[in-house]
Amino acid sequence: MKRYISSIIIVAVTVFSIGGYYIYHAVSASPLPQLKIIKGSGSEKEIKDLKISGNYYKGPINENFDLSSKGITYYSERSYFERINNDSKRLQELKKQYRSFMRGKYHIDFEDKDLLVYTDFQSTYNQQGPLSISILNKQTKQESTFKIDIPNADHFGSVSVQEVIRQDDKLKIIADYDRLSDTSKNYNELHLYSIDMKSKKIIKDDIIDRPTEEQLNVETRYQHISSNDPYKPSDQYYVFKKDLVKPSKTEEERVVKSELFVYNLKTNRTVEIKIPKRLKNADVYLNLGSFVYFTILNNQEVKVAKFNIETQKVTSEYSQKFSNSNNEKLYKIVDDKLILFKPNIDANEKGTLSVIDINSGKSVFEGKIIVDKKGIEGNIEFHDLEIN
Repeated sequence: MKRYISSIIIVAVTVFSIGGYYIYHAVSASPLPQLKIIKGSGSEKEIKDLKISGNYYKGPINENFDLSSKGITYYSERSYFERINNDSKRLQELKKQYRSFMRGKYHIDFEDKDLLVYTDFQSTYNQQGPLSISILNKQTKQESTFKIDIPNADHFGSVSVQEVIRQDDKLKIIADYDRLSDTSKNYNELHLYSIDMKSKKIIKDDIIDRPTEEQLNVETRYQHISSNDPYKPSDQYYVFKKDLVKPSKTEEERVVKSELFVYNLKTNRTVEIKIPKRLKNADVYLNLGSFVYFTILNNQEVKVAKFNIETQKVTSEYSQKFSNSNNEKLYKIVDDKLILFKPNIDANEKGTLSVIDINSGKSVFEGKIIVDKKGIEGNIEFHDLEIN
């Protein structure tokens, strides 16, 4: 009987705590400005998955918000459980749909119509452990987890999985290793492990890239150029940037050389991407199949160039000059379209939103963000664009 009474007390305390939490915020909440995206031209389907994050502050009030085509949601308006759940929209969907498999997992490395794949290195500081791989067959609901010992693991320090790709009955896992050398200098290597899902063994270990002898006196850093959807990478090309960084005890470290490479997953060859001179200072933004995107965004203009990996040529370019150069711009590239948000400081109009087809240079959506008069004497800032 005591056990049941204790359970009732715990439930009651929890209910009253959460209830009190909501009552407090309902009573104490101050009027907050209501932002809206107003369409000027084009189709609203172009922004249906768009989310703009920011914050509003006035005196003691400082509220984060998310703005979408459906309206604005402030942090204080979210439920208790929404506040403590930082998972992405897709991860939340996977946890609901595949509850058993997703238990204890905070990311997924690969997904297609048949499989979900999760990887985790069982490592401690400076001691590389085995690679744990969990696979769910969506069609049969069968789960399997197995561990693989990495060749020459005692030569590696820290490690991070960069990409997981499926090719027929094989998994290809690209990992960035900090290799422990016999001297005081360590260096990084990019490895590709081909794993047979039936035998659950590594059948091949390819080195995608490592420093040359001349490069061992500087630090090598690799940056993976990913796609829009991290769950569905290209099964043909892996694009990465290689920076050679020279550390200094007396001044800031500096990048002495920066190169862009593509690794062909079918031919196992690494080829340097020859960046056009006019794009040397551009950011390498995105990899979509056989294309990469270069972007330049400054106070005067935004420029986007679509580059074909196979032909090593720019296939299309878009640029736009800014009349108002003082405010920071936010942008994303999705499916050959540039989503560009230009904030401003007007009392009622807080910015303009454009979606441009990069191939044609034509606008497919134009809109603006307006705010009503509640709290407009406060400050509104925008931080990021996301695609859900």
